[in-house]
Amino acid sequence: MSALLSSTPLPARVLFLARSEASVRNDAKMLRSLGVSAITHMSDSSQATAFLEKNTYSVQVDATGSVSRPTCASPVDIVISDENLDDVPVSVFLYGLAQHPVLSSHPILVLTGTTESARRLRSAGVYLLERPYSVQGLTRMLQKAMSSMRRNLKADVFEAAAQLRGVPLQPRQKKQKIKPAAPSTTSDWYKKGMACLLHNHLREAEYAFIHVLERQEDHSDAALGLARIYHAKGDNKAMCRYLLRAAATSLREGNKIRAAHIAGMLPAKLRDNIYFYEAFFRMEEGDYKAAALGFLDAAKENSDISLHHIISRACLLTSEPEIYMRRICVALAGMGYKATADRLRRRLLVYPEVTSEEAHSWLDAYPRIKDAINVASYTAWAWKYA
Repeated sequence: MSALLSSTPLPARVLFLARSEASVRNDAKMLRSLGVSAITHMSDSSQATAFLEKNTYSVQVDATGSVSRPTCASPVDIVISDENLDDVPVSVFLYGLAQHPVLSSHPILVLTGTTESARRLRSAGVYLLERPYSVQGLTRMLQKAMSSMRRNLKADVFEAAAQLRGVPLQPRQKKQKIKPAAPSTTSDWYKKGMACLLHNHLREAEYAFIHVLERQEDHSDAALGLARIYHAKGDNKAMCRYLLRAAATSLREGNKIRAAHIAGMLPAKLRDNIYFYEAFFRMEEGDYKAAALGFLDAAKENSDISLHHIISRACLLTSEPEIYMRRICVALAGMGYKATADRLRRRLLVYPEVTSEEAHSWLDAYPRIKDAINVASYTAWAWKYA
């Protein structure tokens, strides 16, 4: 038998069945070292069967009507199959070959890595090679599979072996991946953001929390979530912006304890006037309506300072104070505070009229000296601690 095997040529064309080429890269490299010139990779058993059947064999039929081994050249010399295929277990593929009138006698070799699978496949008449294997072992099994002495697959024995393994003889249907539905409510978006934040998926969490604030501006928990994200990213300015928003929202809701707890995470210079700095950041973002409401709340909280002092102080910290003042006045008028907007416009934007009155009365057309001094002092303080 050893002389017969030594005279059996090794295959030059191989059909390799496996889930992916990467999983059998080492096997393919070893085959090429033995002189295999062409390796066709397929992952689907039905695709492989169709490939073999399409290249029709020239079949000899004897006087009794039985089919003998094909006489013409096959598209491949041997089929080598990994134990794991893309659509069905290798047992189902082999069972189909065993019942095929022509392909049942085609040379086939199975590469397996488990002893239990090897025992059952071998009992069905399958040539197999257990991993890990050597070059000599691969050469010997290829010659056995290619020799004329190889056995046909025993369909009945193999069927019993397949049933013992609990393997269905029908191909498995591929499971369709079901994409999770996009969140539909504000609560769902917030839950998604918290789940992403828990797993440190900062970009997805940031997107979810921003979506929550677009739907509900006074969602303080989403603002705190964004503050945590920007703290992790090292963006302190953005962190303070959303901490201020969460604290201001808590104050408006009457939850002073929660607001004080959030304010404790802010720098000292921002804790004294939550509404003012929250409105200032909202003005920087271009949300003039929210900024105007913040300035109104700041004026209510500190009755000693007038509204135009607060707004002028904030606008003087920007690069274009007059433009910001005009936009705040427009926002106030649009929200129904037309009288307040007109007063602010006269105080902040209208130039004094030049009259022919005596020199000592020219100050009457300007804001009070006290107001001007207050604006100057607050501006100086803001620039000092900004």
